[in-house]
Amino acid sequence: MKEKLLKLYRYTYNTQPIVQSNQKMFWIGFFLGIFGIHRLIMGYKWWWMMFLTMGGIGVWSLLDIWRLYTRELPMADGTPLS
Repeated sequence: MKEKLLKLYRYTYNTQPIVQSNQKMFWIGFFLGIFGIHRLIMGYKWWWMMFLTMGGIGVWSLLDIWRLYTRELPMADGTPLS
């Protein structure tokens, strides 16, 4: 039972995402940043906050785009983007 719950949790919250390329995440963040799609793909659990607030009215989106451009934004588990 515990294993099924853990598997469901990992499926729901994407706790083991595939390491993405920095360039790909930059362009997804550039075009869909206000919806937080780049954070969803990178495995962040609170990505929906960006969706609800439209990227913090653009501020969080711009910060994420800058952090992706300078290669400072890692995956949710701390793994650097490839």
